[in-house]
Amino acid sequence: MNDLPMVISVGELMVKEKVITEFGLKILHNNIESDMETLTADDKEKITRTALYFTILYNMAVLFAGYCAEHHLDDPRNEQLKLIGTTVVAYIPKLLAGLEDKYLEVYHGAKVKAFEQGQLFEDYLPHHPEEQKCLDIMNGVKEV
Repeated sequence: MNDLPMVISVGELMVKEKVITEFGLKILHNNIESDMETLTADDKEKITRTALYFTILYNMAVLFAGYCAEHHLDDPRNEQLKLIGTTVVAYIPKLLAGLEDKYLEVYHGAKVKAFEQGQLFEDYLPHHPEEQKCLDIMNGVKEV
């Protein structure tokens, strides 16, 4: 993947912006080309690594596009990353379909560890205008 320097540069920015973790960035440093060249249906560890790499790459592409839009950036890496992201996302379900529960658990754990947790979306998304009404209904509060 001759786009590795670009992927790493976006990954480093995403770490700085607290979107992905150092662990996620470490995954992006994996030699994905080597894994893909020697990938076989029996090598569950390589399949797991490849699926994880593609998952981080795809999500990073989506999040970076949002970052660029929010900051009004015309970053050429955005289009390049979008193209890569839309390509690799098709392979993720195919890779995961060949994994047993043990490796799916490893994949899921690593995926969660690769992204920063605890983002408070209400910090930058407006509340739904009917939110209190919905909460009242859920809590059995009667309208007066």
